[in-house]
Amino acid sequence: MAGDGKFARTAYYEFPIVPKLEECIKAAIAAGDIERKSGLPRLQAWFAHHVAVGVMYDFLPSIPLVDYGVSREKLIDQTVLFALRGTGLKEKAIRRYYDPKELALLAA
Repeated sequence: MAGDGKFARTAYYEFPIVPKLEECIKAAIAAGDIERKSGLPRLQAWFAHHVAVGVMYDFLPSIPLVDYGVSREKLIDQTVLFALRGTGLKEKAIRRYYDPKELALLAA
């Protein structure tokens, strides 16, 4: 992100996670799983991305920048839940679709 930002912009668009998140948010709205429709799906996707990346940056140094006082697994779980709720996903949908054990397999 230093300098002119060209590398960071390239990285953002080479890994199309935000368009996929936006697509998922729109699908959740269509399915009635999003509690409110006041947010803009594209911005909600970017904000969810920024939350995850911000937490990830805290762990770049060998000694994390922030001591969250919980295990990494708990921190990941809380970060995901924050992002899901931030998009307006209903608690019922979170309980139905979110499985921290499945998510942990991606990090293994």
